[in-house]
Amino acid sequence: MSIQEDQTFTKISAADPVLASRQFEGCKFINCDLANANLGGILFIDCLFEGCNLAQANIANTGFQHIKFKQCKLNGLNFSKSQDFLMKMFFDDCVLDNVVFYQKKNK
Repeated sequence: MSIQEDQTFTKISAADPVLASRQFEGCKFINCDLANANLGGILFIDCLFEGCNLAQANIANTGFQHIKFKQCKLNGLNFSKSQDFLMKMFFDDCVLDNVVFYQKKNK
């Protein structure tokens, strides 16, 4: 398993090879275009997404542990298919149209 720690990724796209990593801890994603990206099975821990587009990304079995989304476009994400373990997310000025949180306990 490839682990990325305390890295900043700027303007990466859904095709960027860095997404082959399976775990990101303490990382920042700034102005990234991850629309329609396959993020399935990736674990994000204590990460920040700022100004990113994650619309329609595949997040099946993806872990979101203490994640901050700031000014992101998250249209159509289905968080009901993501991991429940330690799931905690914060949203600041994000577009959440058609986002699904079915059976999630996030406040």
